[in-house]
Amino acid sequence: MHDRRLILVLVLLTVSLLATACAKTTLQSVWKDDAYHKTPHKIVVLSMLWNPKNRPRLEDEFVRQLKARGLDGVPGHEILPEEKPPDKDVVAARLREAGADTLLLMRLVDKTASLRYSQAPTAYHAPEYYGTWPTYYGGGYPMAQEAEYAIAEVTLYDVETEKLIWTATSETQIQSDKRALMESYVTDILDALRKQQVLP
Repeated sequence: MHDRRLILVLVLLTVSLLATACAKTTLQSVWKDDAYHKTPHKIVVLSMLWNPKNRPRLEDEFVRQLKARGLDGVPGHEILPEEKPPDKDVVAARLREAGADTLLLMRLVDKTASLRYSQAPTAYHAPEYYGTWPTYYGGGYPMAQEAEYAIAEVTLYDVETEKLIWTATSETQIQSDKRALMESYVTDILDALRKQQVLP
């Protein structure tokens, strides 16, 4: 009986950790310009985050994954190192100097929180047929866990025409492991762009 309880606790903890590690980004309000038929080749990635320290990390991750998919990318912090974006004419000039044909712009819009209830894995054990109320009572109380979500807006522009190609609002559950969070976020965004045939 004790071994069965221990196994169940381990299973619940494993499932909980996997659910956190595999937190996905969901896209909402997706729009695509169906008249756009070019193929992006060199993409400048520019992120506007509340914490400027995270900016190069996110931009570098986008570029790393773009190159892994056979596309050329330039992190925005290399051509626009200023903390505050300069005048739009300066940005346009630097995009042209970099030889970019598209600009991927990401900005953090908001953060939200929601409560989720789950059985406390440390107190839980499977009751044996609910034979007595003490056995059922020993199942423990549900725990409320607050999950934070980052709301971001992602847009892709044609550098030559300055027109919008694709845009979406994304919602991503915030994790303590920032590196894994960024990797997962970037993968989900690029997968969405490929699925909608915006990127090859």
